[in-house]
Amino acid sequence: MENTKPNFLKLRKKDLNKKGLSGVISTLLLILLVLSIIAIVWKVVNDIINKNIDRSKSCFGIFDKLSLNSEHTCNNGSSGELNIYISRGEIELDEILVSIIGEGGRESFHIGKNYSYSYVRNYSGSYNYKLALPNKNAGRTYIVNVTEIGIPNPQTIKIAPVINGETCEANSLSSIGGC
Repeated sequence: MENTKPNFLKLRKKDLNKKGLSGVISTLLLILLVLSIIAIVWKVVNDIINKNIDRSKSCFGIFDKLSLNSEHTCNNGSSGELNIYISRGEIELDEILVSIIGEGGRESFHIGKNYSYSYVRNYSGSYNYKLALPNKNAGRTYIVNVTEIGIPNPQTIKIAPVINGETCEANSLSSIGGC
């Protein structure tokens, strides 16, 4: 008598005789997959951490090396000009970001890298002329026409050094006397 079992049973029995992946190979593949994922995550996190460390190195230990001199910073209400005296210690700078804040709003400008403005000048210079950085271990006075920028009574001045392209924490002066 001929075998009368249906074909699907024959196929199934045939498939059961084939062997799949062994348990050892499956375990090794899972371990390799997990290690690959860990390596990718580590690379991303490491890059982010190194970037932030490099940024913090630029600004580390410079807080007292760039400051506003309160004795020589004053507002001359009769001329509409503000004298800002910035002292620089032994520090490498790309530029300085200066912000003037008052009732009329806020105005910012940069010192260094060929910046010039119609309302800011070096003490012995003229408006629309390049603003020079203070020399190392020295200071420099800048004159700002506060009437032109719409802040006739400035209340706060902030200076932030820019080092290696990173803007560092700002120093500020909130008590601005008259000249």
